[in-house]
Amino acid sequence: MGEHRAFDPSDPFDAMADRFRREVVQLAIDAERTAIYRDLPPHSKLECFIAGTMSGVIGTVFASIEAEGRDYMMEYIAQALPAARYYAESVRPSPEAGQ
Repeated sequence: MGEHRAFDPSDPFDAMADRFRREVVQLAIDAERTAIYRDLPPHSKLECFIAGTMSGVIGTVFASIEAEGRDYMMEYIAQALPAARYYAESVRPSPEAGQ
């Protein structure tokens, strides 16, 4: 995964990754408009969102690769988490970052 680089909206990879990020954000916004989701306790909302989106990501990836590549992709996803956090915090810094 290496070092994190600055987001470049003119780079096709970055532009498409940002589109996927925005689509996931829209999923959360849309979920808040449904009674079943709104009625869940806050911690359950987060767990439900993570379970659903991660299952969707992994299922989509698995449908796109041979079964032999599944372990590699799970490792890749795990290694991608620090970069994902970095980019998420660059979009919306944590409250502690300002202290």
